[in-house]
Amino acid sequence: MPSSGIKKIIHCVCPLSTDGIPIPFSTHTSDANLPPSPPTTPNHFSDKTQTVPLNIYYPSKELFNVRSRPSWYMIHAAASLSLAGYDQSICIDSRPSKHASVDRDLYAFVVNVLDPLFQVSPTSPSNCNKSMVNMWKNYINVNIAYAEALAARYRNGDIVWIHDYQLLMVPHYLRQILPNAKIGMSIYANFPYYGHLASIYECKSMLQSILLADHIGFQTKLDTRHFATACTQLLDMDCPPSSKQVGVFPSGVDNQLLLKSSVLKRAKEIRNLFPHRQIIFCRDTHVANVIRTLAAFSQLFSKDRYLMNHLVLIHLCSARVPASDLTAIPEIVRQINQLYGNTDFVPVHFYHQELDREEREALMAAADLGLFLGSQSSTLTSAKEFVLSQYERHAPLVMSQESSLVIPNGVITAIEDPSDIPALVTALHDTLTLCSIDSEKRYESLYKFVLENDAITCAHRFIETLVDHETRPLYTQQLIEAYKAASGKNLIIVCDNNELTAPTDKVEPSNPSTKKLIPYLESLSQDNMNCVYLVSGRTKDDLDIWSKANPHSFGLGAEYGAFVQQPSDASWKTTSISSEISKKSTDWRELINKLFQKYVQKVLGSCIIDNETMITLDFNKSFDSDKVSYYSKRCNEELAHLVNIAATHGQKLRIFKSKARIQVQKCSSLYSSEGYSTLVETLLEAIQPNFVLCVGNTNDQDKPMTSCEESMFSTLYGHGINRDHLYTVAMTTKKCTMANWELRDSTDMVDLFKQLVEIKKEGV
Repeated sequence: MPSSGIKKIIHCVCPLSTDGIPIPFSTHTSDANLPPSPPTTPNHFSDKTQTVPLNIYYPSKELFNVRSRPSWYMIHAAASLSLAGYDQSICIDSRPSKHASVDRDLYAFVVNVLDPLFQVSPTSPSNCNKSMVNMWKNYINVNIAYAEALAARYRNGDIVWIHDYQLLMVPHYLRQILPNAKIGMSIYANFPYYGHLASIYECKSMLQSILLADHIGFQTKLDTRHFATACTQLLDMDCPPSSKQVGVFPSGVDNQLLLKSSVLKRAKEIRNLFPHRQIIFCRDTHVANVIRTLAAFSQLFSKDRYLMNHLVLIHLCSARVPASDLTAIPEIVRQINQLYGNTDFVPVHFYHQELDREEREALMAAADLGLFLGSQSSTLTSAKEFVLSQYERHAPLVMSQESSLVIPNGVITAIEDPSDIPALVTALHDTLTLCSIDSEKRYESLYKFVLENDAITCAHRFIETLVDHETRPLYTQQLIEAYKAASGKNLIIVCDNNELTAPTDKVEPSNPSTKKLIPYLESLSQDNMNCVYLVSGRTKDDLDIWSKANPHSFGLGAEYGAFVQQPSDASWKTTSISSEISKKSTDWRELINKLFQKYVQKVLGSCIIDNETMITLDFNKSFDSDKVSYYSKRCNEELAHLVNIAATHGQKLRIFKSKARIQVQKCSSLYSSEGYSTLVETLLEAIQPNFVLCVGNTNDQDKPMTSCEESMFSTLYGHGINRDHLYTVAMTTKKCTMANWELRDSTDMVDLFKQLVEIKKEGV
């Protein structure tokens, strides 16, 4: 989230095609207000031999639909509104195709040296010769051009985020122009072992340049060890880079760009091409793994004769792998197809090319098994794409044990040694014949893992680490001055389950420390310039009972923001059309209620709290902690199975678990719960406030309310509200929050609202 003074993130990316030609973009508007040249310093370079035209754009979704590299996922995530409201711009090479011959020369070092080193199994690097020297000079020219374009866009307090290994020298040249800039660098490929790196021309210069970044993100712990070893061995460093500078930030995938209707239609067409057959989808860039896969596939037919004429292998191999390395593959494929195929059926389909993105996703969606033996970051990204594309079919995964370290243990079939062909054959056979129930259980865990570690989450982690974010204690006087200075409407939102109580057994007793809050909210809402809302997890019925006993003029949010009651209207409305909820009892509610009833009978004092968006099994009033712990675990195990069943019928459920409470909520989409951010969206659109105060009075134990708060904080940051007039405040009891400010406890919150009320009285 933005720290004080940070206005925007400038992304730096090199969008090359497989032959070293930049991908042209023509659908974006450049910034016409850029200064003609960057500021100069005494150390600023001036001996450029070639000009590389670059443009700067504001990112949009169309830009990132072109490529599917991990870097593009991360940049798209960073550009999304969920990234805490930073303004975004992106620096890319977007020359027209008429410069193709020049492009090949400029990017020859990337294509011929860096691509094989980072993306494919390293080969013996070329010796230093005249050609290498010329390629390096051109590579330097490109990096200088990027550094100058970044400097031209840079303003004090901005963040520069350099993406991937194509621009390793940019930090070096950018530091000469902007020595105090905040620079982050992410490398989305596997960092090579120092022995391979040592023979690369100017490898020391590249390492020294990388070290000039404030924070460096790698894909795995192994990559950080390789980088540390390279620094100590090649640069003679006494100690490796600190953990504060180097971190692991595995790239996720962008959930919103997967499974379009056209992809699903194409997947159905692919299934129709292979009726009554199982499809194995494989993607790998390691030549040895390609041969092993083909050998294992051939031996599968010997192990199980039934699979003959019933099994298809679709194997994609990146075009970055040199054709000279694959000279034996066509003959192997021909022999397998000749031995096990016929005139009507071809068992192996091998593609040494880059398929269209939607075509690749359709192949994954149509598959019955995913095979990913490589450890490259692109292979791991493909495995995550495969999981998301399998939302309907629940196909299992087979991966090498080395790469499976980034996937939850126990939910995939891990191959300890891919070179052990018999073990690979057994793993493939057992996975293909896996029970459908077991397959669904595995898929549920995989699916949850991928969603919780998507590109947006990974981008958040990197930015927060880069800016060294710490939620600061609230400076009350600064907030009060901003409140006084704001012209127009003020929006005040409080998230608090403690305040709203009603004379019913289903509602917990109030927290005495915050009883004085309601009168202050009532007083603030009397001012026509203030729009005050109190958001709770209580049901609409409970809040209606509370309202009768506590007349008020502020608005209410029920069931974590899924429903809203305006100050002048006693009726309840959903926060968006997409979150309309049927009042009729549905299958999932009956299943969950039946399960919870069984455990209510087993644990004395437990109860079920049922509302339209959530069902809760509450053990808080039970005195037998050992029994609660035992039956809570048993209930969670059964609940996971019911959630899988609901998913097969199109009902997406989300589970919140704590020591004494289990809550199940219906989800309106693959990645967000109902009402969380839509309440804020609705209020901002209707009120158009100039000052916003959002306070969360919950802790980590109240997980649904915590999710509600954090979603509101994130949504607020994405609406271009003046940062001087936006205050998101959380309690210090929370371990991790997107709030900019924090209060010690609810007593300080009450004091804050007391001071705001006194301001109103002074103005009368």
